[in-house]
Amino acid sequence: MQDHRNPIILEGSCKFSVTDPYNDERLLALLDEPTDEEIINCCEKFHIPEFLVDFYKKRKEIWELPHYDICEFGIGIDFRFLACKIYYNIDGHTYSAGTSNKGTIYKYYRPVENYPKPQITKLIGKKESIFEVLSDYKPEYKEYYHNKTFIFFEERISEDIKSLFTVEPNCYHLCIHDLGSKVKENSELIKRLLISHNCNIDNIDTWLNKHDDKIITWLSLLKNHVSIYYESEESFNKRKKK
Repeated sequence: MQDHRNPIILEGSCKFSVTDPYNDERLLALLDEPTDEEIINCCEKFHIPEFLVDFYKKRKEIWELPHYDICEFGIGIDFRFLACKIYYNIDGHTYSAGTSNKGTIYKYYRPVENYPKPQITKLIGKKESIFEVLSDYKPEYKEYYHNKTFIFFEERISEDIKSLFTVEPNCYHLCIHDLGSKVKENSELIKRLLISHNCNIDNIDTWLNKHDDKIITWLSLLKNHVSIYYESEESFNKRKKK
């Protein structure tokens, strides 16, 4: 049984696309510094396919690392597209495998010390990125991510695990958990972020009203998508006390 002292943390996320309607039928289940038993129990709870469980169990056979202690474990489920992934964090580097009706994909998230503007420009072109919109909106936001290290991650994705570390990054993630930014207090900012990246914002007010009490934890930028991650205020406050 899951130890009540290390509960599963639930986060939601919404993916906004340049062309398609937004998708907020996405769930993240997280474990902080979990034991092996907690990870296996979590996988059973969410009915994770054995292939993905093996990606965790056989990590020593897959990767060549100094050690294999997990500091964070997560499960991601996209209910709309029937996709599922697991990931684990070892020394700040995150390794992931996922399955869907399109097949199997692998992901690698590498921590980046500073704001990776040149890399982002290479990905999306010279248009203004969501992170520049963020810093223009509130000076303290710019100060936050220009003065804190290792809060950006670059993501690489491949269908072939052997090429995972050599393909070009396809996404950049910014952790803004420590800002405690609420959706309802930043509705105009969210709209500006999405418009800056030419995202489809049809029915955006419906989404804002649905999640107005949530705390934004991560922002992710792909070439043609923006994803916003969020958790409940109760969950946010519990994590802050740890």
